[in-house]
Amino acid sequence: MVTQLRLHRLFSGLKAIEVARRAGISPTLLSRVERGQVRPSLRVRRRLSRVLRVPEQTLFGDFP
Repeated sequence: MVTQLRLHRLFSGLKAIEVARRAGISPTLLSRVERGQVRPSLRVRRRLSRVLRVPEQTLFGDFP
């Protein structure tokens, strides 16, 4: 399954390590979020949406 987060990252042309660096998270955490293995905290969701310039709801759907 390809998540919206991964699709938007790929569409933006950014490598995962660059998105992680800009969001202030580890590349490992980003990878786990992209694969749907963990649910990101609200803070991480906001950071990722800012880096990718996409609304949180678009990236994460109905995550609580």
